[in-house]
Amino acid sequence: MQEDSSILFIAILLFLLFIQIFALFVIKRLMKGMSVLVSELKNTRKKITYQNLTKEIIANNTYKTCQNCVFRQSFIEISDAQQDMFFYRCRLTQTGVHLNDSCINFQLESSTSNSK
Repeated sequence: MQEDSSILFIAILLFLLFIQIFALFVIKRLMKGMSVLVSELKNTRKKITYQNLTKEIIANNTYKTCQNCVFRQSFIEISDAQQDMFFYRCRLTQTGVHLNDSCINFQLESSTSNSK
């Protein structure tokens, strides 16, 4: 009788031990999921903050020139006088532009390189 009760007691203890081990694995998996969620929220917050900052910079008319535009292409024109002169072309319209020009297709140059 006492052997049966001690075996039953050990079996109950082992069953409780397995339940605790299973609960620890479940908690570990939940913690990994929470850490992934927190890191995604941090990344989203950084992107939203950067987009708001870019909108504020573009809102200022001083930054809307071709000098700061991502579509500006720079070329060197070598003339007969051996002077290297730069000229610029818009990649979208394929027309020549000056650095102080502005257009409706303006995108800040740094906004595309940081978002990738």
